[in-house]
This record gives sequence, structure tokens and C-alpha cells, in this order.
Amino acid sequence: VKLALLFLTRGDVNHPDIWKEWIAQEPERVRVFSHVKNPDEMEDDFLKGTQIGDQVKTQWGEISLVQASLALLKEALEDESITHFALVSESCVPVQSLKRIILRLTHDPRTRFGFRDWKKASEASKHRTLKVPSVPQDCWRFHQQWWLLDRAAAVFASRRDYTPQFEEMFAPDEGYFGTILAMEGYPVDDLVNDLDITWTEWTED
Repeated sequence: VKLALLFLTRGDVNHPDIWKEWIAQEPERVRVFSHVKNPDEMEDDFLKGTQIGDQVKTQWGEISLVQASLALLKEALEDESITHFALVSESCVPVQSLKRIILRLTHDPRTRFGFRDWKKASEASKHRTLKVPSVPQDCWRFHQQWWLLDRAAAVFASRRDYTPQFEEMFAPDEGYFGTILAMEGYPVDDLVNDLDITWTEWTED
């Protein structure tokens, strides 16, 4: 197992010392890639030298977040030693040891993201799809923005660019990757471990 951490951030990560200590457990098993919205505002050295070449001007709730995530994924795929790809933000911190995560991925190397198909989706999610009429209903998979892909799923998700079809949709990052996997013929329901990889707590404002 070798893990690519794909940091999609506004600037520095919030807790660089935690990440440095975490990676130091098994440094040969991790490679960091980053797409930083405001690189001029960075002060910490954690993401130094990790920025990818393809930069996208990102905006919350828009297709640009998917485009930036795809750029991260495509650059990480060029390293053939990487087996898994995790999209994370500056707010994320690891809550399990790297050694334990490597052990779990060794025993169960499947892609991980919690998802809902069309039948289980909320009405709000279904309403968003009206802006993407080209996608068949049975291909929709709704999920958090954050995911962990194994190498096979990463290849399927990035081999064609569907982002122009999703440009008018609100928050397309909350469904793009799972939906594209289904459209590309990847057996999402069979090969994806239906499990969120992040715990999130939203507070008002």
C-alpha cells in the first residue's frame, strides 16, 4: 500500500504538525500532492514542493472543485507506485494511525466512500440533477466531496472529462466521482466499500 494525500486547500493546512507526525510513522508509504487556492498566503512548509502543475481557479459549490480534484488525481496517477488516493482538505486531521490505515487497506484494498443511489437520494439531491439531463438516473451516486479511491477506480474516474456536463449543477463534487464511475461501467455497488472516510461536524456560520 502506498497512499497519495490529495490536499485541496485554500492555504496552509490547519494542523501541519499533526500531519507531519502522522506521515513520519511510515514516510515511504505516503506521498503528498496539493492544490492551493491562495499559495501566496502560505506560511508553513508542510505543503512546500507538493503543488501540482495544473492549477484551477476554484469557487465553492462550482465545477471548479471537481476540476481541481481531477487535476490532483491525474498527477498522482503518474506515480505508478501509488495504490490509493485520498482527497482531503485543510480542515482534515487523521484520527487513526497511519500504520492502522495501511493494515486495513492491505486486508481490504477497496475504494471507500459512502454513497446513495437514486432510490435512496434526498429530494434536494435529485433536484440538482435537473441541470445534468445527460446522466441516466440509474447512474447517479451521491456522496461527500471526500473519498478514497483505489488505483483501478482512480483510472476509471479520470480517463474521460465529464465536467462540462456538470457545469450548471450546484455542488457537483457531491456526486461527480461516484456517478462517473457508474457511467464508465465501474461496478460501484459491488466494488466500493460504502463507508464515509471523514467525520464532519457543521456548526452554524
